[in-house]
Amino acid sequence: MKFAILIAFVFLFFSSCEKEKETPLFQRGELLDVEETIDIHLSEIPSTIGDSFPTSLAKFGVKGYKITYGTIYENKPIRSQALLLMPENTNDICLVAYFHGTILPLKLFDSDRKIPSKYDGGATEWREVRWCGVSLATSGYTVLLPDYIGYGTTADKEHPFVYYPELFKANIDALLAVKTFFQQQKLTYDNRLFLAGWSQGAGASLSAHKYIEADYADQFKIIASSNLAGPYNFTHFIEDIFTNANQHYRAAALYTWAAYALNRFSYLNRPCDQIFSFPVYDQFSAFDVLTSKPSELFRDYFIENLLNGNDELFRAVITENSFHSGWAPQGKIFLHHGTSDDVVPYFNSEDAYNGLNQESDNVFFYSYKNGTHDSHVDEYIKHTIEDFNKLR
Repeated sequence: MKFAILIAFVFLFFSSCEKEKETPLFQRGELLDVEETIDIHLSEIPSTIGDSFPTSLAKFGVKGYKITYGTIYENKPIRSQALLLMPENTNDICLVAYFHGTILPLKLFDSDRKIPSKYDGGATEWREVRWCGVSLATSGYTVLLPDYIGYGTTADKEHPFVYYPELFKANIDALLAVKTFFQQQKLTYDNRLFLAGWSQGAGASLSAHKYIEADYADQFKIIASSNLAGPYNFTHFIEDIFTNANQHYRAAALYTWAAYALNRFSYLNRPCDQIFSFPVYDQFSAFDVLTSKPSELFRDYFIENLLNGNDELFRAVITENSFHSGWAPQGKIFLHHGTSDDVVPYFNSEDAYNGLNQESDNVFFYSYKNGTHDSHVDEYIKHTIEDFNKLR
């Protein structure tokens, strides 16, 4: 009897220890660490950003901080990082969350030289951080650039890519963490928030606009979002690709990766051989394609069932991942897109402009004639600063 009691005690002791181990050491949105990493003098700003930068916008030197914060990934706590760029000698915060475009999560593509939190303040590499992040900061905005899960300190995790409900979790937690930083530094911040992004980041920006207004209005007031060449209407996007599945697509590897992420991070989680006609077992194999024709990358019956509407569950996922209509934005939305974009088709912004205009008068569209996916970034950031300045 005593032996049985001893065994039971030992079992309960170790069980309680295991539960203690499982208790997270931090909460979502908790600020865990801040490290100053960058100090760019005002005189260095034009050369840091590049030749196309309008020098009239350079008003402040820029300091940068690596922010480490708590978030969640697949329902488990995880640490992630972001870059915070601040104009020098500022006490009043005007906050922009800038979401970067696609970074291939492979050392082969020198991805570390693109990740925001790893930016060293130099004038090479990190093109998007310099062009967009530093440009906004020197213009007087405090700019938060999240890394996203799957990069930097979380490189051992698969990246949610363009499945925005999952991507949003780490991004909103980064925003909550920097609010704590502002409080600790006794900086004035009134919850006003601007959003911006390019490509994948434009989708992150527009979806965050919707999610924050719906679920975090007590934490942030969205003033405007400015979004360049993002995938907003996934239903139209995928239907267009599969209707023309025998054509060659320059970005075919991104489309297979997108389909993998939609399946992997949503509730679907189907065996990959039900979707793809080549071996796919993780995110890396998903964009390791040997052809640029969707008809040779996806199963015929998968394409057919999506197009004829029989695959109701997958269609539901891509509908839920579309943000071009069905909600009424309170803050202004500025859409930017080149008419000749062969990565994210122009109709994504057309659909968002037409769809959201039925719900609100706060939607505006910059159309760049003959513009490609990355040909008008300088005009985009110039217009973004001008538009945001009018609303400060």
